[in-house]
Amino acid sequence: MLAAVAALQVSTTAAATCATAPYASCGSNAGTTCCPDGYYCQPWDAGFFQCVVPPAQCSQQFTNTDFYGEDIKTVYGIQPAECCTQCAQTAGCTAYTFVNSNPGSPACYLKKGSSDKRVAVGAVSGIVNGNTPSPTTVAPTPAPTPAPAPAPTPSPSSCATAPYASCGSNAGTTCCPTGYYCQPWDAGFFQCVVPPAQCSQQFTNTDFYGEDIKTVYGIQPAECCTQCAQTAGCTAYTFVNSNPGSPACYLKKGSSDKRVAVGAVSGIVNGNTPSPTTVAPTPAPTPTLTLGPTPAPTPSTSCSTPAFGSCGNSAGTTCCPSGYYCQPWNNDYYQCIAPPAQCSRQLTDTDYYGNDIKSVSVSLPTLCCEECAKTAGCKAYTYINNNPGAPVCYLKSAAGTPVRLVGAVAGQLN
Repeated sequence: MLAAVAALQVSTTAAATCATAPYASCGSNAGTTCCPDGYYCQPWDAGFFQCVVPPAQCSQQFTNTDFYGEDIKTVYGIQPAECCTQCAQTAGCTAYTFVNSNPGSPACYLKKGSSDKRVAVGAVSGIVNGNTPSPTTVAPTPAPTPAPAPAPTPSPSSCATAPYASCGSNAGTTCCPTGYYCQPWDAGFFQCVVPPAQCSQQFTNTDFYGEDIKTVYGIQPAECCTQCAQTAGCTAYTFVNSNPGSPACYLKKGSSDKRVAVGAVSGIVNGNTPSPTTVAPTPAPTPTLTLGPTPAPTPSTSCSTPAFGSCGNSAGTTCCPSGYYCQPWNNDYYQCIAPPAQCSRQLTDTDYYGNDIKSVSVSLPTLCCEECAKTAGCKAYTYINNNPGAPVCYLKSAAGTPVRLVGAVAGQLN
């Protein structure tokens, strides 16, 4: 399955000096960059590798690596975290090799050991916690990792896209065969994958607007479904893998208001049906805030922080390059991103106090700007991504006096 070559390329978590942001791209088949501490570089397809958190039971990860031979069995059509779980639950399994872009179906090769590491671009290998890489010993030549069995033929469908093949990008999507849906991984790569077992109804490029229970960060689509199924009152969710800062899973009480959100995918827990449209409750006003100093102006172009790099946290911020602002995602991670096209003036750790029109639940700051632009009388807004329960957008009739509010960002319509 995986060709052997002389050199070994290993990529686990990188030093803290790595400039790549969590969940950002870490390369492609042509080559990889680093990932920050606590992350590894996951190959999704030839053109997109991503810095993600390793599975909880398999913290040692080796990018572009095959643990050659010592196979126990192969499991198809699952994702990296599930491959780790399969190994942990299989007698004698200590390690595995996972290939998301394996022809026909993602493949998880469960292994008795990890003594023979070989370069295999596009693969990632992991070791179950409590085990160490097997020592190299003289032994008979191991059997190669077996070639994948053909993926089962999907139900009759007019769609020409193969299972696990690309189904488009942010620019547009094609079809997926019966039994698959189109999963957005990043702006350039959407993939036909099998839906989670508990959430067979999937809606690509769709947000189930509002009705948020809570937001869970840093997980994958199947885990988002599981989180919803295990959360009281949750019937649906919206998942955004390319959410700036971290993949985001928005757990929902219902699914009555479907809106286009390119790059998002929404699912319904089995046994539920799309909610009927209902009148949303009157939103609460912006909470009372403590007055503080007016934030510093946008820094100059001499800023050394790279575009989309980290610009601090709730304890303090650094600068952002010209044309970017510092967006608070959570207490520990602020990121330099481009402002919304209609709202170029942004103030970090700031609230435009008072002058509230209404509040809405949106999943991204750009959507808060868009809500303001289409709301009569709205001139400004305050957006809080880390608001308890769900991100919140407070629409304002005027900017008024800016006051300090750590974790908020305030914007004005152009």
